[in-house]
Amino acid sequence: MANLHSAPLSFCVLGAGISGLSSAYCLAKNYPSSRVTVVYEEGTPNTTSNHGFGILSLRSLDELDSADTSRFTKATASHFANIISQSPQLAAEIGLSAMPAYLTYDRKQGSPEQDVFPGGPTMDTFAYFMKISEHEKSSLGIDSDGLKYIFERDDIEPSDLVVYKAGTWVIDNHSYLPWLKKELELMAARGDISSVNFIQRRVSSFSELLKLEDFHFIVNCSGLGSEYLVPDGNMIPIRGQYLLVKPSATTDLRYGGHTFICPKPGRVALGSVYQKGRRETSINHFDKEDILRRCCALNPQIRNSEIIGESVGIRPGRYGGPRVELDRQTLRSSRGNDSVPIIHNYGHGAKGILQHWGCALEVVKLAESLTSSKSKL
Repeated sequence: MANLHSAPLSFCVLGAGISGLSSAYCLAKNYPSSRVTVVYEEGTPNTTSNHGFGILSLRSLDELDSADTSRFTKATASHFANIISQSPQLAAEIGLSAMPAYLTYDRKQGSPEQDVFPGGPTMDTFAYFMKISEHEKSSLGIDSDGLKYIFERDDIEPSDLVVYKAGTWVIDNHSYLPWLKKELELMAARGDISSVNFIQRRVSSFSELLKLEDFHFIVNCSGLGSEYLVPDGNMIPIRGQYLLVKPSATTDLRYGGHTFICPKPGRVALGSVYQKGRRETSINHFDKEDILRRCCALNPQIRNSEIIGESVGIRPGRYGGPRVELDRQTLRSSRGNDSVPIIHNYGHGAKGILQHWGCALEVVKLAESLTSSKSKL
């Protein structure tokens, strides 16, 4: 293996979604004078990260999560909560907002009181979390006849609905991803790092990256591409479909099942579907009507909103949860017998935005395990 205790080091980050750019940013911050190259097939606004809602609190866990999901999520929520409280100007620049959310549950399917959040640590990803009164619940105007669409249970009764009000944070990736890229470029311009390069190309193997440069590290943030690059047979595509509507004065953040109403600057995101094993990126009319029906039940005032956009995102799910670890496979550089470590950071499923900062910090920690650097983050 190369001498990784000497500076400057060179990093190749594969992927320019939220995982790739945040990993590149944290590595650049931690390794002054380093060289950072980001190789990507699709950049913003065409990444998986540009779809969805950007909610930075963990609402539930499922079979595609791991024991690390709560840890990564907590680190991400803590980071952005600090930005909101300490750097409001930065928060505005990156599209970060603090807002209340109404989380709705079917009492018979489970609620936070019944360990929807196993062990309770995910409560730490909210600023506050409280059950609301029946009076406040009725003031939300939720359509009781439409609950069966949200929770997929025909015999659901209005009394089965449990609603919590929670404090959360929402990040707008149409602002945040360009900010991360710009900050990397500014670091290079100031001389904080030796250089940063962005190369748009599709790669078919990790060894192909070494034709660009004899990197000291490769950081794999290729998302669903890891299915063939690694290869990883645990990967599974998860199709999501979204609508954007014009905002109204009464729009607030609401969630129930797989139904979301999430305000963003100049728009409100509606969704979604959670279709494991599906890859098609075309708009499905049936899914569109289903999303509208569920969102209108959750907030009837959505019914008259003008649709201004539609999109589909294929999320990189993985059985066993996200893979954030060193790969011990041998990847030879042209430096004689030197091997190039690969740090994997992929397979976040529908929680990529939610886990990204915690995962980026883990990438730095893994790099530190092979170098003499101590974290500056």
